[in-house]
Amino acid sequence: MRDEILAMGSFHNLRRKLEIRKCDNLVFVFSSTLVRCFSQLQEIEIEDCKVAFSNLENLHIDAIYKLKMLWHNQLNPDSFCKLKQLCVGDCENLINIFQPNILRRLQNLEDLQIRNCNLVEEVFEVQGKNGDEICDMVVSTQFKVLKLINLPNLKHVWSSGSQEILTFQNLREVEVSNCKSMKSLFPASVAKSLEQLKKLKIYDCGLEEIVAMEEGLETVTKFVFPQLYSLSLFSLPELKCFYPGKHTSEWPSLNSLYISKCDKVKIFAASELSLSDTNELGHNVPVQQALFLIEKVAFPNLEDIRITFMDNLKMLWHNH
Repeated sequence: MRDEILAMGSFHNLRRKLEIRKCDNLVFVFSSTLVRCFSQLQEIEIEDCKVAFSNLENLHIDAIYKLKMLWHNQLNPDSFCKLKQLCVGDCENLINIFQPNILRRLQNLEDLQIRNCNLVEEVFEVQGKNGDEICDMVVSTQFKVLKLINLPNLKHVWSSGSQEILTFQNLREVEVSNCKSMKSLFPASVAKSLEQLKKLKIYDCGLEEIVAMEEGLETVTKFVFPQLYSLSLFSLPELKCFYPGKHTSEWPSLNSLYISKCDKVKIFAASELSLSDTNELGHNVPVQQALFLIEKVAFPNLEDIRITFMDNLKMLWHNH
């Protein structure tokens, strides 16, 4: 204790920079008592030290305005191996969340929350900047919670090809809001694997569809969400449909459904067989695209449904 008191007086005026290099046995930099005397310190640089954070479970990174990357490409093999929750907020210059190959080190990560990061365009990246695929093995993630809030330049959660390398079958809760540049949320192959998903909230986004159509999917696709009990779609002015291709969807556990301010939705639900109608001349004429294409008993447990401020909605159910 005496040594720490002396140290507190010795470093009280240290303002500019603390550099630590080539200290492979370093366990910690500051004790909880000593850290108070560095209140004036502006910069800490730790270089060439084998820092692994092998027991770290929760990591919160907030308001580091010059931060551009979260992870170094040459991490210690044990780095962040027990990390369960990662929350990043107000990092205005952050560009990447996960570079290729980093997720294989984060096998225990369950909760990912990204907020107020203006430059982030993609969350799960499996290709390098030159387009070469770097992640070369299937990674089964443990993600249970995914929240993406106020990411104005976010275009993709999953990059092209990532759904073939990363699996997300453990996702239980997804919340996305104020992501104006994003046109779709899930690739079709990811959406078909969400058997554990329980809650989906999408607010104030530029989505045109929830699930994006992938190349080569020409047959009727079936989406089943066996455990989803709450679905909220609010203020999605460009949303036209759940999925743009031929499909059916089933929602056996859905209990609460809230849809509001989705201005381009004209038909709430339709059966797949009612995609076309017959005019007076006997010709098949396509009807307006419905938000949901479903079987007759698609919402057997629905108890609470709220549809508000849908000025262009013309029909709740279209059945041929």
